[in-house]
Amino acid sequence: MKYFIDYKPKNMFYLSKPIPYLLGWLGLMMSWSIQAQDTLSLEQAVEIALSSNYGVKIAKNNLQIAENNITKGNAGLLPTVTASGNLNYANNNVNLKIANGQGITEVNQNGAATWSSGAAVNLNYTLFNGQANIRSYDKLKLSAEASNAQVKQLLENTILNVAAQYFNLVTLSENQLIQQENLAVSQERYQRAKARNEFGGNNQLAVLNAEVDLNTDSVNLVSSQLNIENAKRSFNQILGRDSNSDFKVSRTVSYETDWNLTQIITDAKQQNAAIQSAAYNQSLAELDLKIAEAARSPRVGLSAAYAFSRQDNEAGLLLVNQNIGFTTGLNVTFDIFNGGKKNLQIQNSRISIDSRKQELKEAMLLIEQQSGNALATFQNRLYILRMEEKNIKTAQANFARTQEQFEYGQVSNTQFREAQLNLAQAKNRLSNARYAAKLAELELLQLTGRILKE
Repeated sequence: MKYFIDYKPKNMFYLSKPIPYLLGWLGLMMSWSIQAQDTLSLEQAVEIALSSNYGVKIAKNNLQIAENNITKGNAGLLPTVTASGNLNYANNNVNLKIANGQGITEVNQNGAATWSSGAAVNLNYTLFNGQANIRSYDKLKLSAEASNAQVKQLLENTILNVAAQYFNLVTLSENQLIQQENLAVSQERYQRAKARNEFGGNNQLAVLNAEVDLNTDSVNLVSSQLNIENAKRSFNQILGRDSNSDFKVSRTVSYETDWNLTQIITDAKQQNAAIQSAAYNQSLAELDLKIAEAARSPRVGLSAAYAFSRQDNEAGLLLVNQNIGFTTGLNVTFDIFNGGKKNLQIQNSRISIDSRKQELKEAMLLIEQQSGNALATFQNRLYILRMEEKNIKTAQANFARTQEQFEYGQVSNTQFREAQLNLAQAKNRLSNARYAAKLAELELLQLTGRILKE
């Protein structure tokens, strides 16, 4: 039974007190920006990337080429038909001595013209070549399947890359909210310090400390916005669209926690794209060996032609010679010795098969190790996520208590700032943990060949 843990981040902790004009201005500008954006879900981003990413487009084109190559004619299983024609002219000085029963007749002519012309339709067909053409046709089909597995691998890697960049954007967006909260807290602290100083209840040093922290948080907020803009441009480039396209990201994620190592390994060995590619490479190497062995067989071919030829001579015994008709025949060729090239090719093909077998075994072994690591990583990240959820509650309670004591002058500026930063760091860690766990889950889906199906 599969079950899911849903994480829908609630609104971050905000002060209920009025926010001064600086924060209000920044918030207003950001709200205008957000209203102009459409929310782009991870599923939509993946769909765009799989249809528009340039690397994906090139890979699909290569696959189309491999599929187009699957023809019997490309494998040599169909006859070839050619047409030819010629027209020639010659001008020669002719000197002939012709012996006949009455003696010798001599013919001499300068500038004798000779015209010759011809046309033919020729057919050639391989009847037998050790089934090399049949094996070549099988190889074309298998090559297309191997290309499909390679495209699948590229698509899976693209999905992971898109997800990683997307979650980076989500993390940056949540960090921006955290920076807004920090700025709100620091702004209120600064206003309180100024008010107390004016009424003699605070010293100038507290005002200066509050102002330094306020300026720091203002810079951090502006920097967070720049980081988001740069990340969006990079993300749009991956999607293969205008780098200035604006959008919002969704902060809702869910996790499938019902994972079993034995089942992961079983699914991976059957459906993992890398395993499939290694298996196809072994099969292709085996076909190469059969094609190489076929070269030892005799080659039997059929040829046929329908031809016309004519020659006109101004001088000589034969003034006109014209032929038209059909010819056909069989031919057999067999290589007795070609310097040992065939044996060398067969030997190398056998070595290649052994190499592909070793690669497949290594891939199988590697997938077991990767499956164990991926599951352990996912479980570890889920554990970290649960711990960070507990930590955020503690940090929020600590900050609320420190804030209360700070208002009564029971804690110092340094202690208050430390509690404020501890809360911000806890929120950042929770955000990072949330999306790191999701990425770990996607890696499991890739290993088991399910990432394209989910």
